[in-house]
Amino acid sequence: MVQVCVEDDGGLELFKRTLRSIALEENMRYVDRGEASEKELQQLDALDRPSGTLVNVGVIGSDGHSLGAGNLGLNTYDIAVGFAHGRDGSAGVEFSHRVVAQLEQHWVVTPVPKDSGALPNPGCSQAVASPPN
Repeated sequence: MVQVCVEDDGGLELFKRTLRSIALEENMRYVDRGEASEKELQQLDALDRPSGTLVNVGVIGSDGHSLGAGNLGLNTYDIAVGFAHGRDGSAGVEFSHRVVAQLEQHWVVTPVPKDSGALPNPGCSQAVASPPN
């Protein structure tokens, strides 16, 4: 897992465009469930009020390797990206390296320690997309 601070609304849009481009290049499917996830959280009364765009996107491959990215419980412009390596672990690892390389063209990409999970980055925008439970 890695974490990226996209800095502002323009960075959020660039992040999503970058993932859509990766999906096209890799012959994978791009999925954006941000708005649907926000509505579901509101229905469950798990989201007091939205403060910034909720990000919940993925890039899914037919062989099982994929990525999921989101800011739930993080700062609005702070996005965690996790990878699943699928049936062919080496191909999945190579995919994750290609994604990180593309993200690094725009932002600083920070590895998330395996035993901690993503935490809000105090150097990124302080607005929180939605409070952690």
